[in-house]
Amino acid sequence: MNTPVAISSSTLTFGAFESSQTYRSPSKEIILVDSFRITKDIMGRLLSMMGYKVTCISSGEDLLEYFVDNHFDLIAEDNLPVVVLESWLVQFSGLEAAQQIKQIHPSMKIIMLTCFNNQELLEGSEVIDMFLVKPVQSVELDSAIRQLIP
Repeated sequence: MNTPVAISSSTLTFGAFESSQTYRSPSKEIILVDSFRITKDIMGRLLSMMGYKVTCISSGEDLLEYFVDNHFDLIAEDNLPVVVLESWLVQFSGLEAAQQIKQIHPSMKIIMLTCFNNQELLEGSEVIDMFLVKPVQSVELDSAIRQLIP
């Protein structure tokens, strides 16, 4: 399958996905947080096609509730999911959500997706393990996740 998927209203673009490629075990969980439903749905499907177990969440508040409900504070570091979150979320920013997540589990790996490529975003961002600037190619996202998982 060599057809790129694009969402023009959010300028998020995913490159070609080869279904024959070998990807990481589906046992690795990705928590995808984006308040824009279409973006979240398409990214979630692509990550699932790559072999990841994907949990989609719509807001920073829902993300924190999910972390508390699932007792991530008790999970061993190598079993932790990777969090992929948008920098602009409902209720509070992705950076604020990341800071609260790191208070729950400091070893949680967090990738932030953003439309901005400037120094202001980096202020206070020591809790973010990796930034990806939109538009993000699916191969780039997969590579970022692979770099962060044990």
